Formats: sequence, structure tokens, C-alpha cells
Amino acid sequence: MIKRTFIIIALFIAILGLLFFLSRNKSVSNSQNSRNGIINLESQTALEAQTNEEGPVKVKVTPIDVSRDAQIWQFNIVLDTHSVELDYDLTKVASLFDDQGREYKAVSWEGPGPGGHHIDGNLIFNAVLPLPKEIEIRILNVGDVAIRSFIWELN
Repeated sequence: MIKRTFIIIALFIAILGLLFFLSRNKSVSNSQNSRNGIINLESQTALEAQTNEEGPVKVKVTPIDVSRDAQIWQFNIVLDTHSVELDYDLTKVASLFDDQGREYKAVSWEGPGPGGHHIDGNLIFNAVLPLPKEIEIRILNVGDVAIRSFIWELN
């Protein structure tokens, strides 16, 4: 009976030790990635979605992959309205700007074409290197709003 209790306690301690080791190893790996300047899925939460609801069109922009290692940078763009036709070519009305004010044009759009009352897709840009401290997406003349600005700090 004492031997059996001892074995159960030893197994419990071993499982706790393994769980501690696995959680510590994961946090060390995440710490090393952030020291190397890699923006991974966990640290991308700092680049949250931003929404602009001026005028008759609601615009939401979410960075998907904006990292030093990415070949392309992707931003999910959602346009919603109930009152106007969304006949915009997002590769023409949206641009990316770095912290030095340099403008980068979109290279492609992955989503539905112009038309309707809802557009949801990904706007693709070539990656900006070296990694700027700040980026901005500007969307021009959508829903009678001259400029919609979405800014993120990259650190």
C-alpha cells in the first residue's frame, strides 16, 4: 500500500515537472523570436484591426503578415455599406506608407472584384525592408471620405 502511494506521488511529480519544462521551453522560444525582431502570430496581436466608420462605408483593416521574414505583406480589408455601390479597385485607392513617408503601391488584391455592398479580401504589398518603425495604410475617396488612415507601430 505504501509502495503504491509512493508510485502515484512520483508519477504526479514527474507530470508536473514535464508540464513546467514544456511551458518554460515555449516561453524561451518566444522570447528569442522577439529579440531577433520576428513578428510571429503571438506578437502580431499588437497589430490589431482598425476600423473607420466615417461616411456611408465602414472600412476595417487588419494586418495579416507584416514581418521582417515575409516576402509580401498582407492586409485584410473589409468594406461594408447598406447605401452605396462599392465599385472601388483597392489596388488603386489604397497605399502603404513607411515612417519616412515613402509610398508603396499594392501589387495585388485577393478578393472579389468591385461591386455590391460588402467587400472582403487581402491587399498585398511587397515587404518593406529594413523594417520601418511605423506603417500606415491610406485609403482614398471611399464613401465620400477623402482619406482614411490606419497606422501601426512595428517596434
